Amino acid sequence: MVIDRAQVIRADISIGNLANRLSLSTTIDQDISEIIDSHPGLPRIFERALAIRFVEIAVRYFRAGRDEAQTLNFTLTDRNTSSLLSIDDPFERVLGHRLLRHWNILRDGRAPGDEESMAVMPALLAIWDIGADRVTGAWLQSRGVDPGLLNDLGFLVPAGWEGDDLIDDEDEVGPVAAEVVVRIEKGDAEEEDRKVADLKVTEGQATSAGNPDRYRIYRVRDGWVAQHLKESLEKALDAPAIEKLTDHLLYLGTLSIDGGDVPIYLARGLDRERVRSAVDTELRARHNLGIGLVLQAGTAPGPCLAANVLTPLVDQIDTKQAEIALVADKLRSVFRRHRILARGGMTVGLTRSGDDIATLFVPGKGTIDIKGENRIQIIQRLVDAHNNGPTPMSTKDIVKGIAEDQSLSNIFKQPLWDKLKANFLRSLGAKGPWEIAI
Repeated sequence: MVIDRAQVIRADISIGNLANRLSLSTTIDQDISEIIDSHPGLPRIFERALAIRFVEIAVRYFRAGRDEAQTLNFTLTDRNTSSLLSIDDPFERVLGHRLLRHWNILRDGRAPGDEESMAVMPALLAIWDIGADRVTGAWLQSRGVDPGLLNDLGFLVPAGWEGDDLIDDEDEVGPVAAEVVVRIEKGDAEEEDRKVADLKVTEGQATSAGNPDRYRIYRVRDGWVAQHLKESLEKALDAPAIEKLTDHLLYLGTLSIDGGDVPIYLARGLDRERVRSAVDTELRARHNLGIGLVLQAGTAPGPCLAANVLTPLVDQIDTKQAEIALVADKLRSVFRRHRILARGGMTVGLTRSGDDIATLFVPGKGTIDIKGENRIQIIQRLVDAHNNGPTPMSTKDIVKGIAEDQSLSNIFKQPLWDKLKANFLRSLGAKGPWEIAI
């Protein structure tokens, strides 16, 4: 097979804003760059384009055993899509993909170095925690993340731009439709001109929005992100044995602490009540392994979860260090500092860790999260009764002034109510009175 000629025969660009497009088309026998250069002002328009939105490529080639030239036409978009997949001829599909790789348009992510691996860990944890299949450039930039590096490493794939953006106005009137408008900011003798994005709202005023890349959309390669986290974290453990327990919980292996093997877990989505409850249930089913250390990808509140120490992994990572193994010492310190609390502490107590979440500590029983203001008030009454009397308390006294028309089982709902009755609360009769079980 011989390639005779390959040319871009169409290019669509966005000028000034994402909705304003310019399209230039030609044939395979013409050079599109020469056409651009031959029209005054057109080179500058292409140079200052906000984005290349669409490209069509024509390839003229001779296939072995055939005398006549054949032409392969395919398109590429800024949403990282190509028409190659819709071509019926498998030979031409393979040819197109090989040419894209040869031109370095299509490439696999490269393996990160040690320093890069540590540098991107906070971003990868945040991405994995929310479980999103797409993220915006603004979301990445707000976390100090370089989307170009994550794209180069294969964790993200460009998937177009935001259309109409919603911003919150300063007067708190509500979301306002805004348009991305790009202007050229003149540089001085030392600095070149640079593109600056503005947000132009419906009333007509414009506010600086900074780098246009913040309006890009990226598709997350979730499998790549999860695999990198697994491979990195197993280097910090003494006995790695990674196992997926649920979509939100991984068992990583064990870490030797004070002569014992402590089970280590990685969890995500703990800021969502249903996810946190499901993870709590899964961890309680593994209580035979002893008190463990749950590393969370996010920053949900609380020092403990299901009689395990809980800590945000990002707090234990030093992105300036090149070795993930150094994290192990920090993990040991966190576990030693909070393992007494994970066992239930020294005294019965209820500690708030957020606006509507608290943790109940019962010595010898462990801990359990209580979410919701009514639930917290009820548990607080039982804790106060245990510590100061009188105890036990009737159901009527427990719910008085809080939720008098509801039963305790209806207030706490499953599976929380079952967990409380199994380990933390004790009833002296079928319907009470109730007290802390210790």
